[in-house]
Amino acid sequence: DAREYSSNVTSGYMDSGWSGLTQASGEPAPQSAGTPESFTIEGLEPNTLYYFALKTIDDLYNSSAISNTVATHTALKYGYNTIALPYNTSTGGAYTVGDIFGDDVPTVSMYKWQPSGLDSNGNFSGSWVMVNPATQISALSNGAGYFLYAYQMNTSVLDEKNSSGATLVTGNTDNWVRVNLSRGRNLVGNPYLKNVDFANIKICKNSTFSSSTGCGGGEVKTFVAAVAAGWLDGDILYYANLTTYTSETCNAISCTARLRPWWGQWVYLLNGTDTYIMAVPKP
Repeated sequence: DAREYSSNVTSGYMDSGWSGLTQASGEPAPQSAGTPESFTIEGLEPNTLYYFALKTIDDLYNSSAISNTVATHTALKYGYNTIALPYNTSTGGAYTVGDIFGDDVPTVSMYKWQPSGLDSNGNFSGSWVMVNPATQISALSNGAGYFLYAYQMNTSVLDEKNSSGATLVTGNTDNWVRVNLSRGRNLVGNPYLKNVDFANIKICKNSTFSSSTGCGGGEVKTFVAAVAAGWLDGDILYYANLTTYTSETCNAISCTARLRPWWGQWVYLLNGTDTYIMAVPKP
């Protein structure tokens, strides 16, 4: 019985929530004890962290203890991918975008979305700005999303290391990370290596911000309440393994959307006459 979970978890966490995890399909019939076995798990999302574990059941339906967990990060899909760097970009020192991604994709073609509000027809508008591979990692924004082109199918896997295997950035340790929002489409990312439920994210209007305590002053709402107030759209989009966007929802009826490590996800800010911050809590 093989299960998968797309978050950073321990064996104990997976064991306690085993029934709620996704069961793999295509598991082979058991062989004799001690025989090595393997099978391929298909249908995984691109550019996603997965954690796998096993349990075995004997002829009397006695279940074993959970196995160790094994982590894997799936490859980018061919073409453009919406990505983010789930690390503290300020720890990148003099290392560049080319240093951290150049060993993962043969040519670093990366772009940042610059929203510009609404056009004359009332539609969200903006433009793509190329990120020079010579740009230092420390110049990137924590919690920002980007477009990155993958020239190969199922071979380009992003990580925090360079071609020599040296780790170039470290994880965020702050309690809160600030992501500035502009009117229109915002391509955001998870600044942490664990999933963050949108239900736990705060939207702050004309507020101050502290990385220790989050937002203060102004108006501070949960993401759900901000959607209800008309500040935001309740659909969060991700450019998944398809030719169109996949939508997740966070509103008063249902909030199942998650901010996922390595993903770039679209958040739509409907208001633009004030200053808005998306405050992401440490998971």
